[in-house]
Amino acid sequence: MTRVSDDAHSGGARVLRLSLPVLLLVPVLFIRAIPRRAIGFTFVKNKVTVPILGLAFASFILVSLLFSMMVGFYGYLLSFWLIGTAWLVMLVNAATDGLIFIKSGCIYCKLRKIIVHHEKLHLEGIASEREVWCILKETYKISPTIEADGSRICSYCPIPERLNEN
Repeated sequence: MTRVSDDAHSGGARVLRLSLPVLLLVPVLFIRAIPRRAIGFTFVKNKVTVPILGLAFASFILVSLLFSMMVGFYGYLLSFWLIGTAWLVMLVNAATDGLIFIKSGCIYCKLRKIIVHHEKLHLEGIASEREVWCILKETYKISPTIEADGSRICSYCPIPERLNEN
């Protein structure tokens, strides 16, 4: 896993580049990384995390039993790879300060600290995108020079648009 140095806004959370090895280790991240505008993400940590962990573990057991009937021992491995790895990431998020995943193209972006701060707010238990963006709008302002200088900000980046909307 490619670990990126901690930001001031990460608050102890591990910031990981969403590289091919990370995607192969945790295949559920493939689905979350498909939208082009999804530049960073984490598994939300709040009071429903424990029931979700229990549900994910139960589904892991059920799916592994079903897969094992079809393909034997490889069914356990397949179900662990598909469901168990996501369960482990959620468990790490619940037990520690959390993991923040950022797409490789966004690691060196000028707006990286906003991406990390956005995901850290989710780790703190704020699930609503609307609430997170309200907090970020109070903290950050995008100047016209940053918008005009597209050298390190991708055209599909949602941050300038979201910070400037009313």
